[in-house]
Order: sequence, then C-alpha cells, then structure tokens
Amino acid sequence: MSRLRLRRGLAATLSLMLLHGVAVAEDALKIAVGQRGGWEQCVSELGQNAGIFKKHGLTLDVLYTQGSGETIQIVLSGSVDIGIGPGTHAVFGAFAKGAPIRMIGASFTAPVTSFITCAPTRPFAA
Repeated sequence: MSRLRLRRGLAATLSLMLLHGVAVAEDALKIAVGQRGGWEQCVSELGQNAGIFKKHGLTLDVLYTQGSGETIQIVLSGSVDIGIGPGTHAVFGAFAKGAPIRMIGASFTAPVTSFITCAPTRPFAA
C-alpha cells in the first residue's frame, strides 16, 4: 500500500510541475514615456510591436505623457513603474528637492542635437 501512495504522490507532483510551466503569465511593466517616437523613447513601442518583450515574458503598458514634468509626476505618484525620457536635469532637480526618484539609466543621442546658448551680451568662450 505504501508503494501505491508513493507512486500517486510522485505522479501528482510531476503533473503539478509540468502544469506550472504552462500556467505562468507574462510580467507586466507600466511605463510612462515623455515623447512618443522620439529617439530613445521609441524603444518601448518598437520593442513591443516587434514582439521582443513578449519573447522574454514581458508585456509593456505604455502611457504617453506631455513631457518631462508629467513623466516625473506620474512616476512619483506610483501609477507607473518606470519613466522614460524625463531628462537628466529634470530628474536631478526633482531628486535635489527631496523627491524619492532614482535614475537607472541615461543616454545621449549625439552632440549634433545639443545646443549651447548664452546671453547675446556676453561673449562665448569655449
């Protein structure tokens, strides 16, 4: 009788292990994007459309905001998990004012897209 119980127990355990792999759902990640289709901000949309994230068991719930300030506000409210493209200076400013925010990555597109400005009455020296 104990061998029969052992076999039944092993069969039940094996079935649960096999069914567990089938029942696993994809992880969902909520993302706030400050500008739709702009440089680094388009990665989440393009990756989602191409099935790259799904291939790795991840679904993205993408919310487009009206820019840096709104992206930071929605991240701080806890409504999303990650904010993309809020701008380095905006994040530093929020952090300096005591906001519980952390930067987990930064990027820089190219020096061509960077502009340096100065007041017209002051000479510019490099």
